[in-house]
Amino acid sequence: MDTHEIDLNSLPILTENIRISKQKTRAILFTTRTAYVINETALRIIELCTGDKTIKDIIKSLKEDFFHVEERVIINDVISFLKKLAREGIITIHDK
Repeated sequence: MDTHEIDLNSLPILTENIRISKQKTRAILFTTRTAYVINETALRIIELCTGDKTIKDIIKSLKEDFFHVEERVIINDVISFLKKLAREGIITIHDK
C-alpha cells in the first residue's frame, strides 16, 4: 500500500453514532446500519481515534505494543484499517 495516499498527520475521529460493547477478547462495534465483531488490536486503534492523536501517533503507540512486528507492516495495516473505517463512516479523517 502506498502510505502517501493518506497524510500521517491527519486526525481520525470516531463518529458520534458508534457504540462499542467490550468483551474479553473482542468487542462489538455498532453503527446505525450494522454491527462488526472486532479484535483487541482493532479496538485499540478505534479507541485512539479521538481527534487529538494523529495517524502517526496511533502508529507509534502500536509500534510500542507490537515491537516484534516490522514497522512497515504496522504502518500499512493501520492505514488500511483506517481507510476501511472511513469508507464505512465509522471515523472521519481531518487535516491537522
